[in-house]
Amino acid sequence: LDFRNLVSPDNFWRLQVFPYMKATEVDSFTKFVDSLGIDKIKAWWLHKLHNKWILPSIVKSLSKIYPEDWDICSATTNTGEGQHSWINKLTSIGLPLKEAVELARIVDQCVSQEVQCTLQSGILMNHNNGLQQCMSSNIQRHAVTTTKIKKSNTLDQLRDEIEGLKHTRQEALQCQKELEAIYHESSIASKHRNSTGRV
Repeated sequence: LDFRNLVSPDNFWRLQVFPYMKATEVDSFTKFVDSLGIDKIKAWWLHKLHNKWILPSIVKSLSKIYPEDWDICSATTNTGEGQHSWINKLTSIGLPLKEAVELARIVDQCVSQEVQCTLQSGILMNHNNGLQQCMSSNIQRHAVTTTKIKKSNTLDQLRDEIEGLKHTRQEALQCQKELEAIYHESSIASKHRNSTGRV
């Protein structure tokens, strides 16, 4: 929803949480949307009302899915969308149809073998727990730690230098004040001598 700039924070929050409303609250929510008087938001809501399948697929209380099944399903499509990236890394994109189907079949066979191994052994396959991946991760962690230490040391040196400059500046300001006081006293004394006629 890109309505954040169109409504108050409270109204925006109410628009955001509509998937959690009860079936009996649809009419009151429709009145709320109408009361906002914003055509873009009205069109957004009318689209959901006119397409009868949308609200039951978003609002649990309107769905015919068993509540237990609803609760175990993810609220986002992130997992499914992540599969596109994963399969594209393995098979590439923009391939001729025959080649794409063959590569996808090979990937599916590998996944099927991993699932069968997992079912037989009870050990989940994980691409991050092989020896090479563990060694690579350890090396990366060590490199990151070393970089952080170097940055930390550099930051410590900079902080010490800044503190030193602050101290030097404070000393210079103190010296300046003392010199100004001496100058002020000297100029008063000089004016006083000149006004008494002494040279």
